[in-house]
Parts: sequence; structure tokens; C-alpha cells
Amino acid sequence: MVLERGARAFWPAWVALASTTALTLSGWVSGGGLWGVLGAGAAVTAGLAAWGARHYRHPTPRQVIDRLDATMAGQPLATLLDSQATGTDDPQATALWHAHIRRMIRTAGGARAVAPHFDVAKSDSFGLRYMALIALVVAAVFGQRSALAPPPAPDFTGLPADIASWEGWAIPPGFTGLPTLYLGDQPEGSLDLPEGTRIQLNLYDTQHVLSVEQTVAAPQADAQAPEQVFTVAQDGTLIINGAPGAEWDVGMLPDQPPEITLLPDRKATADGQFEWPFTALDDYAITGGHVTITLDLNKIDRRHGLATAPEGVEPIVLDLPLPFSGARREVSGTITDTLSQTALAGLPVIVQAEVTDAAGQIGRSEAIEMILPGKRFFQPVARAIAEQRRDLLWSPQNAGRVLGLLRATAYRPETLITNRNTRLRLAYAIRLLDRPDVDRPEVTQLLWEIAMQFEEGALADARARLRRAQERLDEAMRSGASEAEIQELMDELRAATEDYLDMLAQNMTPGESTLDRPPREEGETQTVTQDQIQALMDRIQELMNEGRMAEAADLMRQLNELLENLQMQEGEGGESRDGNGQGGAMQDLQDTLRNQQGLADETFRQMQEEFGRNRNTPPGGPTQGDSRGNAPDPQGEGDESADEQQDQQGDGASPQPGEDEGAGAGSESGDQNTDTLRQAQRALRAQLDALQDGLPQLSGPSAEAAEDALGRAGEAMDNAETALQNGDLPGAIDQQGAALDALREGMQALRDAMNDAQGEGPLSQTDENPSASSPERNDPLGRGGGAGGPQGNQENVLPDENGPRRAEDILNELRRRAGERERAQQELDYLRRLLEQ
Repeated sequence: MVLERGARAFWPAWVALASTTALTLSGWVSGGGLWGVLGAGAAVTAGLAAWGARHYRHPTPRQVIDRLDATMAGQPLATLLDSQATGTDDPQATALWHAHIRRMIRTAGGARAVAPHFDVAKSDSFGLRYMALIALVVAAVFGQRSALAPPPAPDFTGLPADIASWEGWAIPPGFTGLPTLYLGDQPEGSLDLPEGTRIQLNLYDTQHVLSVEQTVAAPQADAQAPEQVFTVAQDGTLIINGAPGAEWDVGMLPDQPPEITLLPDRKATADGQFEWPFTALDDYAITGGHVTITLDLNKIDRRHGLATAPEGVEPIVLDLPLPFSGARREVSGTITDTLSQTALAGLPVIVQAEVTDAAGQIGRSEAIEMILPGKRFFQPVARAIAEQRRDLLWSPQNAGRVLGLLRATAYRPETLITNRNTRLRLAYAIRLLDRPDVDRPEVTQLLWEIAMQFEEGALADARARLRRAQERLDEAMRSGASEAEIQELMDELRAATEDYLDMLAQNMTPGESTLDRPPREEGETQTVTQDQIQALMDRIQELMNEGRMAEAADLMRQLNELLENLQMQEGEGGESRDGNGQGGAMQDLQDTLRNQQGLADETFRQMQEEFGRNRNTPPGGPTQGDSRGNAPDPQGEGDESADEQQDQQGDGASPQPGEDEGAGAGSESGDQNTDTLRQAQRALRAQLDALQDGLPQLSGPSAEAAEDALGRAGEAMDNAETALQNGDLPGAIDQQGAALDALREGMQALRDAMNDAQGEGPLSQTDENPSASSPERNDPLGRGGGAGGPQGNQENVLPDENGPRRAEDILNELRRRAGERERAQQELDYLRRLLEQ
């Protein structure tokens, strides 16, 4: 019990003592610091010992007896100290008491010492006693045996006279990865060291007979200094004079600056994502790099929204993708990014890459002039909104111009924008632009989302409807639906397929024409027409009506795969789905012509209102031919009814701003003022500019004539806008008529140029009958292409519709022959094996 209570009271004192002893033996402190540690440790130990003495309580004899009795039955020791309290006069009671005492004496004879129970953990919750003990053991084993005794002085007596009296090291820069050289092991003569190598020499010479001479760095102040350090900066010599000495001719290996090259095989997609491969070299390691994209202001056509000085158009910096680990002497990679939402997208830029090595040297690639890839908008309204967004990013001074064009775009939004959410977002963007303090980042982000919704909304909806119709028909085939239900679902699939194909045609790029599947092999293209798709659906319905659901499901899977992989590509003869041979470029020109014609009608009605002749105007309003002396429309673009135009409208394939203000304005003549007409004319001019930028690259007299005619159309539109701004409605009508004539001439010239590019005349056999065979398409035996299509690298991707029927006929014939028992047994066995397969 004394040990227990002593441990609980004095454990802090012996922890302090053990810690002081361990610190002394470890050798971490010496000299005066050591004595200070000893004094402080002694004081702390004495204080803790005094605290322990004050809290120590010595055990009493009664406590000792109770501790021993706790280990035995009946508490014998305490019983031996008791006396008989009653019945002392009764002999029997006295005898019983003595017997009890004798039994307790025998029990007490087996008493043993109780092991101490220190229980220090309650007061030492951090385990300080164990840490002090471990430190004391480690210091006693690995520490100094005599920490207080001074170290013995070195004895140099008896050393040989020719011992080395100097040491030296050549320490290359860490980024080189080269090892440190011990100069004492290097043979005299030539010694090549990297630039920046640190030379460290230690001279052990009390007689001052050794000296250092060097020309690889700046001269040192004391050639006989015991320690000398300098850095290799040039070729030179390193000489250690004295015995023993050494001499080297040091050749410095210069650290070459890094190099980077942007490879020419750059790629870009229609979504604006680009890939720029590069290679970078350095003699040791490349530590970083980036690509800077700067606006090439001298190459920009400073017209329209780009006429003002750019504000806030900062260069774009892209970090190079470098490996996280491994060697960086030679790095090859690809810069992949999408910068469609930046102000530089689609504009001339200068691209230059830059890399840095560990020494801080910089290497730059050749500056490359290019058009920064950006997302290509094929839907005209989306392209117009994206252009206004670019103008707003270009300069905040364009806010008024962008506001006017967006208002013209949003005129009568219920016909132009069928999606209510898109209509509200466009109205909100207009309100934001109309504020004095325009928040450009918010507005530009909103315009981008609106343009993307115009571009992809309709096509995505059509694809979703097609997939839903396919899933419903497939489920009906599996569940055994009735003929009426299957017919209804088949009609839904036909309508969804037609809408999907229409959306593909409206979203194709200029020059894209035919419905193609992606090539399975290089040089192989699989072409399919809409008639073939309809024939395949007819065959599916026929099989379902006959109850052959397994075959119909197989053809259904082929149709799904075909429609999922379908894309718009340029086909032979430049023919589109509707067979007019004009493609997306001609359709855009037709839309522009129709829009301009409708705007001229509205301008004429506005002039009638000003002159008070509104009641003489026919209910439908004068046509363009009436307003200009009954001039006929040779293309017939203006004869399309409002219902037919409405069938083609939607968020993804909507009429242009000018079309909304013109072609649909006959029912509400006089609602718009001259300023609205001017804004609509400006929007049409911007639409024509965007169309010209997206025209295919053609050459020849017809192409030049088309370019000249479209240029004249643009000038006439500018003049019409100026006339509307000045309130000259008759002059505006004349200029709009000139623009219409120039647009018609441009359409005809462009059609001829596209036919010339295909090697055909204006009225070739291909235009009249694309599927007609020609001698060039026949094989050497005079046979035409299979299935009426071209030979070579194209093939009909649809299955032979007679294939399943022929297979069934063959199977029936095999069964009939197997049932004829008069045939030879060997033939019957062969027919049976065929049927079993």
C-alpha cells in the first residue's frame, strides 16, 4: 500500500526526473545549455516531489488489516482483535467462542501479501510516464555515455605525409537529374559540367600552401580560403595549386532553351471543339507551358457590329497538358478545348505556344494565323442570335444595335417562337439590354442558351418523338396488340420518322444533301432514300399483319439502327431530300428572298397608310408583283401560302425575322412603324451576310456571278435601310425591289455553279431523274448499278424485302419433298437434316 500511494503521489516527480536524464544523455544540448537543462529539471523534479509529499497519506494498521482480510473468508485478522462481548459466564458460550478463535487463527495462518495496485492511469490520462520511460531507455541505449565530459581532441600524430589536403565536389542543378561528382576521384584533363553546376572546395591546409585558380566563374576574393564555392558559368580551367594539386579543363554544357511546335494536323468539329497536337523538347525537362490566342485585328472585316473598336476582348490563355510524372524531355500531346462562347470564336486570331524549362528559359512556337473554331449554327435564327451575341461581346457600344435587331427578331413571337420558355427568355434578354447598365456576361450567356435552344431544340424533340414511337410499337409487337392498335402505332412511327428526317434536312450544313449512314470502312458510304425507309416500314407492317412478329421485330431493329446512325452528307449530284438539287444553301436563299419580299409588301402597306389609301387595299394586301408593276416571281418563292409556311415553322426551323415581319404581316397591316421596318431590313442584311459566309466554296463564271449578285443584293438592302431611316418609303420600296432582283439572279447563278461543280449542265439527266442509269455507272458488260443506285463504294443498306418470303418458300418446298415417301431413303435423310437445322 505504501508503493501504491507513493506511485500515485510521486509519479509526476519521477517523470520529470526521467525526462531530464533522457535529454541529458541524448546529447541534444551541450555546454552551458546542458547545465541550464539540468538546473531546470532539478527544480521541476523537486517541486513535483514536494507536491507528492504533501498529498501522500501513509496507510494505518487498520487499513492494512482490512486490505488483508479482503483476500480471506470471514475476516480472520479483525476477528482475532475482537473479544467475547456476552455470555462470558456461560461455559458453553465460552467454549464456542474459543473454537471460533482457533478456526480464525488457522485461516489467518494462510494470509499472503497483497500485490500492489498502482492505478496511476486515472491521473495520467496522456501516458506521460510511458513516454518518459521510453525516452530514458532510448537515450541510455543510443545516447552519449558521458555527455558532460568534453570530446577528446583529434590526434594527428602518426598520419602519413601524403594525405589529401583538400576535398571538392561538383554539384549539378537538381533539374538535370545528374549525380554529384567527387573531384578527388575525377582524372585530370577534360571535365564537362552542366551550366549552373556548383563547385565546392574545402582546403585543409594550416601552412597556406594550397590555392585555387579558376576561370569558369567570377574570380574569388581569397584564393586560399578554407572553403570556396562558385558556379560554372562558362568554359575555363580549374586548378588547385600545391601538393597534392589538380587541374581540369572545364567544358560547360549550356542549358538550351526549350522548343515547341504546333503540328499542322489540327481538327475542329461543328460543335466548336478543336484538337491541336503539339510536340515540345528540352535537354532536361519542361516545367510548364501555355497557348496564347490573340485577336488578329488587321484580318477582321470591320463591318456591322465589328466596326467599333473592341473593348474587353482579352487574349485567351490555355495551359498545355503536361504529364504529371515521368520524363519531360520530349512531350507530345493535344490541346483540346471548346471556345465557342468566347468573343474570339469564329474570328481571325494569332495562336502561339510557349513552354518553360526549370532554368526559367522560354521557348515559343511560330505564330499561326487562323480562324478560331467555334460552334457552327445552321439554323438561321440561331445563327443571327449568335452573331448579335458576338457583337455584344465585341464592344458594349453595340448594345443599342443588338437591342434593335433582337426586337426585330422577337416581332410577333407567337409565330416565330412556338416554345413559350424560349419566347420568355428572349423577351427577358431584350429587357436586360434596354437597361442603362447592361450586364454583358448575363446577357451573353442568356443569348447563347437561346441560340442553342433554336439550334438543337427541334431536332432533339423530333428524335425523342421518333424513339418514343419506336418503343411503343416494339412493346405492342411483344404484347400481341390488335391490328387496329398496330396500325395506329405504325402511323405514329411514320409521322415521327418524317418529322425527324425533316429536322435533319433543315439542320444540315450548306452543301450537305443526301441521307447517308456513317461509313463502315474507309471509302465506303451507305446511301438510303426516304422511299426506301418508307418501303421498309411497309414491309414491317405487312409482316405484322401476317402475324410474323419475329421477322417484323428483326426488321424493326434494323430500322432503329438505320435511323439512329442517319446523318446528312453530301451526295452524288448534290441532290437534297426533296429532289430540287439546291440543298441547304438554296433553301436559305429562298427563305431570304421570301423574307425580303414580305418586307417589301409591308413597306408598301405602310406607304399606303401614310397616303390614306388603306381602304383601297385588298384584304390580303398587295403582292410583291403588284407593288412593283405586277412583276412576276420567276422562282415562285413568294407564292407559298401562309399555311404551308406555318407547317415549316418551329423553334428549330423557324422563319427569319424578316419573314415574320413581311410574309405574315398581311393580316395586320399598319401595326408597325418605319423604325420597325428599318430594324427588320437590318436583320435581313445580317441574315444575308451569315448566309454568304456559309456558302460552299465554288469556282467558275457562275460562282463569280452569284457572288456579284449577292453583293448587289446586300448593297440594295443597305440602301433600303438608309431610305427607311430617312422616312423615304418609295425609295425604300425601289431598293427592296432591286434586292429581290439581285437575290433571284444570285439563286440562279448559284444553282448553275453547283451543277457545274458536279460536272452537270443546268438540266442534266441527274436533275431530272437522279436514279436514272448512265453509261458511266454501267459495268463493262453494260449492266446498271444494283437496285437502281450507283456502284463503287456505295450500297443499298436496306435488306431485300423478298428475302424472308423466299426463305419461307424454300422451307415449304423442303417440307413437301420430305413428305414424299417414294423418294430414296438417302435423299429423305438429307432433307430431314436440312429441316432440323
